[in-house]
Amino acid sequence: GERPFKCIECGKAFNQKGALQTHMIKHTGEKPHACAFCPAAFSQKGNLQSHIQRVHSEVNAHRVLGASMHLN
Repeated sequence: GERPFKCIECGKAFNQKGALQTHMIKHTGEKPHACAFCPAAFSQKGNLQSHIQRVHSEVNAHRVLGASMHLN
């Protein structure tokens, strides 16, 4: 398929503008998706979500259970 959106840094081409924009973060090092539970930050939202589920699932469970216990 056609890939009209080309990275000016490395030449990799994409078929969607959004995919190129996501790719460009690799070159800038930007990590706009910060974890609310620790200092970790990620370039992609999906990686942050995976991190929270993997690393902080117990923290989330305690928060949810704690909140529901206070409602009773």
